[in-house]
Amino acid sequence: MSGEHVAGGPKPPALTAGAVALGDDPTLVPRKAAFALLGIGATKGHELINTGQLDARKIGDKTVITMASIRRYVAGLPRVREAA
Repeated sequence: MSGEHVAGGPKPPALTAGAVALGDDPTLVPRKAAFALLGIGATKGHELINTGQLDARKIGDKTVITMASIRRYVAGLPRVREAA
């Protein structure tokens, strides 16, 4: 997910907008930015949080998602098989 954008899908927000980073890699991503990165809406995003598939944390009244949990979720998605 190195900046690529799927045609017709929502354009992901810049990770620097509200992301908390250690080094060059964001560690925490604002909830809405995480949902946009995954190309999902709020309903699906909250379902993933409630089932523990995304790790949500609180900073004051802000909800942030760990980038590690986003990567784990993406890594666990099934691959699309191309037709032969």
